[in-house]
Amino acid sequence: MAEQYTKVAIGDIGTQLFWFNDEATSKKFEYALPITAGAEFGGDTESFEAPETDLDYIPKVGGRKSFNDISYTINFTADKYARAEAIINNTTAQTYMEVLSDGSAMVFQGVSSMPTLTAGDVRQITLTIIPSFVKFVHNVFDLSKGEADVLNGLGLGVTFTEGGAIAIDETTLPTIRAKYHTDKKDDAE
Repeated sequence: MAEQYTKVAIGDIGTQLFWFNDEATSKKFEYALPITAGAEFGGDTESFEAPETDLDYIPKVGGRKSFNDISYTINFTADKYARAEAIINNTTAQTYMEVLSDGSAMVFQGVSSMPTLTAGDVRQITLTIIPSFVKFVHNVFDLSKGEADVLNGLGLGVTFTEGGAIAIDETTLPTIRAKYHTDKKDDAE
């Protein structure tokens, strides 16, 4: 019997943003900042007209796909702004990971812009990352060999073992959110 889907969809609640701190002694993904919503991934594919005189329509051919900029909004506090400045590097590509509530994730690499501060009823920080690489990971706590190989190619030091996981520094997670990661890890063992 085919496996049935148990969820119709997931929401942004529980989504967490991490960044790979390669300057720390233990190179792991560290919790970055609390975000107000997850990012939009993907982008448009170029298309080109390829007309031919004997057709009464103009066929199109697909071209290159572009990555859209990845933006996050963070509710402003002086501490969060300082943290946003500390984790960005606008000259060298860094690796980030957005983990969704079901354990799937988008791992992406890119150069980030300086954070901007916007006015409004709630002051907010906008952090924009210009991606050069985006990879979907089915389960951060159970990597496939292909996913581990791709992530290792980014210099993340991931090795494939059955039930292997992306190295996440759980000590940097807010206490209220750490339970999700602990529960998922226990399930995988």
